[in-house]
Amino acid sequence: IKKITIGNAGCYGCIVPCARLVEVERDDRRISIEGPEYETLAMLGSNLGISDPSFVVEANLICDQLGIDTISAGVVLGFAMECVERGLVEDGVADDLRFGNQEAALRALEEIGYRRGFGDLMAEGVRIMAEEIGGGSERFAIHVKGMEFPAYDPRAGFGTGLTYAVTARGACHRRAWPPAREVLGNVPPYTIEGKAAMIKEMFDERTLYHSLLVCDYVGSGLAIPFSEYAEFVAAVTGHTYTDEDLAELADRVETTTRLFNVREGLGREDDSLPPRILEEPLPDGPAQGQLFGREGLETMKDEYYALRGWDDQGVPLPETLQRYGIAPGLK
Repeated sequence: IKKITIGNAGCYGCIVPCARLVEVERDDRRISIEGPEYETLAMLGSNLGISDPSFVVEANLICDQLGIDTISAGVVLGFAMECVERGLVEDGVADDLRFGNQEAALRALEEIGYRRGFGDLMAEGVRIMAEEIGGGSERFAIHVKGMEFPAYDPRAGFGTGLTYAVTARGACHRRAWPPAREVLGNVPPYTIEGKAAMIKEMFDERTLYHSLLVCDYVGSGLAIPFSEYAEFVAAVTGHTYTDEDLAELADRVETTTRLFNVREGLGREDDSLPPRILEEPLPDGPAQGQLFGREGLETMKDEYYALRGWDDQGVPLPETLQRYGIAPGLK
């Protein structure tokens, strides 16, 4: 990527312009975009068995033009490719959609955007694809609550597994980012011990960042303590917050969010992970052989629910609602 980077960009007035500007030549065309970032490189590149950065740039551009998320698109294409290679898709439907086939992948992105042919089903995401295709494909339909995984395998850092499972909207890396500690930090990755408390802390931190509309990169990168953010808020609004106030605010937000899911019929059984993640050890790489399994996930969930003041099904307890001033039966 360094070889094709021509500059950087950022939000207005940013002190950390994190976006890269790249340019490639592809089929006698010159393509310039902002990106691709890590998730796109991983899910539309490595995940599809493709290492050509010019392909990823073109795929990124197509997704941008069609309004498609590059993470979900990469997981959908990878799932479709595995289904084809396993013979689970009828002949003639997507015969050339196989790992490493760049042209087939680009064509599939267009078909998803315009919902043409097999793209009409792919546009629904891997959960519904697995329901329609069957044949055991749900084992490798990599999602939680219908949201496809980002580019971090939980078997290489067990805290990531808990994060994907309990996040309200599914397998999302934006609500907590355990690799910061399990991969880039000093927290042992291949253990469930202490992970519930770590994930709650990281959720609470991101909850405050997002509530304040603070950029994650600047907020976490500069390590500004929340006591200083409280001073900023006081300067703007006149309202003073202590560290304890901010901690309670984060808990109240997470509990209110949980109540929304409970109201919509989601419970403990939905805080799960795909069979491939829970039953199949990683086949290779630095984390080869690692697996935390169903029992490990259930233990982490029990501990996380208890720290939040929720019951063993993940439903906020009456005393928790009372503590945070949330009316029972929230509508």
